[in-house]
Amino acid sequence: MTIDKGRGPPSPPLHVHVDEVTPVHVHIKKGAKKSATARAVEEKLKESKAQSNRSFGVGNLRPTASSKEPWVPAPGRSTKGKKFSWQAGTHSLEINPPERDTVHATMRMEDLDEDYDDARFGQYEKKIDSLMTEVGTLKTERKLERTKREAERAKEELDISKRLLENQEEEIIDYREELKMTERENEKLRRSVDVLRNDTDFSRAEKTLVSTERERLLKKLVEVELDAEAASKQVTQLRDAVHKLREEKRMSSHDSKILGKQRELLLQKLEDFERTNTTLRQMLREQHKSEARRDQTEEQRDVLLRKLTQSDAANQRLRVQTLEKEEEIQTLRDTLASEREQLRSVTDLQTSVAATRGHLQNQLRKREGDCNRMAVQLRQMDNRLEQQQIEADHLQGLLTAAKGKAGADKEALKRATRVQKDRATRSEDAVEKLNMQLLEAETRLADSAMVGDQWKARAEKLTKEKLQQETQNAALIRQMDDLEDKLKDAEMSSRVTADDLNHKLHGKSTELATLKLENDRLKSSLATVQDKLTFATSEVDQLKTSIHDYESLVGEYKTQMSKSRREALDTSLQLEQEQQQRSRREQEAGKEMDILRNHLERRLQELEPLPEQLRNSEQKLLEATEKLLSQERRFSEQTKVISDLSTKVDHQAEQVEAMRDKWHTAQDENRSLASQMESFQRRLQEADDQNKELHAIIAKREETVHQNQLRLEDKTRENSSLSRQLEQAISDSRRLEEESREKAVQRERNAQARIMDLEAQLNRVKGEIHQSKRAKEDAERKFNSQLYDLKDRLEQSHSTNRSMQNYVQFLKSSYANVFGDTSLSGSPLRGHTPLRT
Repeated sequence: MTIDKGRGPPSPPLHVHVDEVTPVHVHIKKGAKKSATARAVEEKLKESKAQSNRSFGVGNLRPTASSKEPWVPAPGRSTKGKKFSWQAGTHSLEINPPERDTVHATMRMEDLDEDYDDARFGQYEKKIDSLMTEVGTLKTERKLERTKREAERAKEELDISKRLLENQEEEIIDYREELKMTERENEKLRRSVDVLRNDTDFSRAEKTLVSTERERLLKKLVEVELDAEAASKQVTQLRDAVHKLREEKRMSSHDSKILGKQRELLLQKLEDFERTNTTLRQMLREQHKSEARRDQTEEQRDVLLRKLTQSDAANQRLRVQTLEKEEEIQTLRDTLASEREQLRSVTDLQTSVAATRGHLQNQLRKREGDCNRMAVQLRQMDNRLEQQQIEADHLQGLLTAAKGKAGADKEALKRATRVQKDRATRSEDAVEKLNMQLLEAETRLADSAMVGDQWKARAEKLTKEKLQQETQNAALIRQMDDLEDKLKDAEMSSRVTADDLNHKLHGKSTELATLKLENDRLKSSLATVQDKLTFATSEVDQLKTSIHDYESLVGEYKTQMSKSRREALDTSLQLEQEQQQRSRREQEAGKEMDILRNHLERRLQELEPLPEQLRNSEQKLLEATEKLLSQERRFSEQTKVISDLSTKVDHQAEQVEAMRDKWHTAQDENRSLASQMESFQRRLQEADDQNKELHAIIAKREETVHQNQLRLEDKTRENSSLSRQLEQAISDSRRLEEESREKAVQRERNAQARIMDLEAQLNRVKGEIHQSKRAKEDAERKFNSQLYDLKDRLEQSHSTNRSMQNYVQFLKSSYANVFGDTSLSGSPLRGHTPLRT
């Protein structure tokens, strides 16, 4: 049998590992001293015992710089990390030494102290709780700051809207002031228009004067022409006399007298002509000035009418703008109210969110505490598994020590068989002990497997709880759906009630609008009737000024009767002075008025459709005004002709014949104008008759207007009562709407709070399930990894044990074969690993 001794000498020293108590018989050939190998063996044994005591005592397991490499007995190699090999003639054995675990080499015993770990875990949990509270406070502060910012932003928007409302109210006040100013200007313009109408009345009165003045001018023109003709005759007579004197070439006293008389007559005629000419020029200048004044007043009237129309248009535009601004203000008020309601709802939501946040934070802290406790339990399990692993490593160390001892026994058996027999029995006992320890390790592994099964059962329990939570979540979701359906039903009912209230409000507003429209229509009809009345009265006044003196007196009497008592007292003196004439005229006027009244009654009975008569009369009045305007235009043309004549009279000495022709044409035109004036007077007479009819119609209209005013007052009272009822209905509807809105908002808040709670519970349950899944997976992963490590180490220990058993059995068989002892070959321990041949 040869042993592989590595690189040593061919006859190496003998290494024997025995206990101090065991007797060893050594036969030494040379010398009586102990060899260096024996001393080295003893030193190695002492060092290994001290090292084993240090390694399994309370101390540091990390290798130091002074610690030596593990001693490997002969016949294996002494180099680190290499396999042990034994070779015989027919058999060989190879043993791979287990590698040292670098992880467990740095393990301390104080790391296995559970109290220290619990204290550290408690501190860690306290730190986590403090951090979570700080994070929760920071989140709440951030959300509060955000809500404060939103509230400040909403307040700023409210302030901006208030400022806009104030600005618009100021603009409306400005518009109202402008309206008042324009109304004042309109009143001034109306007064000026009334003054102009009075001026036109006076101008029409002046037109009669102008016609009389025109007649005077025509008479003066005729006189001027007659004077001119007489002067021309005297000039011809004087010319004939002078011509005769030139022909006779002598002049008698009679001829001189005739010539002197003719000269005096000529001078007289010329003076008359000059006087009449100057008077004519003066009259023409006055006429021209009056026409210029009339044109100026007409221009002023046109300008004032244009200003009046412009001011009416501006008033209408300002009214429209004020209505638009009021609508904008109403919309802004509505938006402001809606924003306030939204702000209230936001604040309520913030309070509910803060409450739910606090509840969620408490629940989250509880769940984090549970998670931390689970993590501590998992760490404790990890520590237990690490402790078991350390024990397994200790067993492996014992196995390695046993291997070393077996190697020492192998070296000693070569020299002392009997001692080796005892050592073999002891090694068998040690192997049995090791087997017992392995069985204990297996039981511990079984316990750890049971713990893993318990964890699996706990995971299954968690899955069951997860399923229960999912069912609860489904039930909560169904409850949420039911609550949403109820909320929708409540919203629909509130909407239906709001729609009914809005419908009633709309009906009331439409009734109010119709009443307002009817009121406006009555006011407009009243205004039109008043305008027509004023227009008819103005036309009556205008026609009264242009008719006969008697009709003017009757008209003055009618106007005086319609005036106040103060004017009657003022005119009483005149009535006393002209009592006789007025009595006679009153009798005649009374008779005529009776005749006219009877005639008008017959006419009223005959003519029932009064609006058509009024329209016809208005059309006739318009035709009469148009004819008056045409006559005025013709009068203006005549005034222009007269101005032309005045310019031509200045050059009368040179244009007498042209004056005659124009005078003839003027006479023709005057005749035509006289005929037109006669026709116009006839038409005026007809218009006067129609005016009288209109007076009766106007009286009846005044009665109808009075009745309409009474009806209008009734309608205004009804409108006021309806407006009060409408305001009360609006206030009731608003109150009901606010109550329904508050109820809906409260329901919505409750539903939202419930939804938030359910969502928080759902998220919490999901998080717990996710965390439990994660923890379960981590625990399973760790347990599987630890279980695989333990299985590998156990298999490795089993393999090393089997190899050692095979090696021991081989040694026994080899010693039995060598020494012929059969007692060693009958050992019950057999190797299970086949030897390599």
